Amino acid sequence: MRTPLEVVIGSCEAAAALLSELADGEGHGLRLARARLHVALCSRCAGVVAELDATIEALRGLGRARPDPHPELVPAVIERIRRERR
Repeated sequence: MRTPLEVVIGSCEAAAALLSELADGEGHGLRLARARLHVALCSRCAGVVAELDATIEALRGLGRARPDPHPELVPAVIERIRRERR
């Protein structure tokens, strides 16, 4: 049986079903509005959304990270190109 609060803001399961839409910040409609309200009032679901947001941001950061090449890589590539040109 659903509690009166679940009737108004929906359940954790209903909010979880819309996690990707919530994370995208796009979309509209009553179901998504209820899910946003649910997350705002449910600390457990708010924690899940915060973890998802942090994971998405970390994954985006992977594309920006440019580690320095191994110090021997550039000289080795140059040497190989020279050998192939001979």
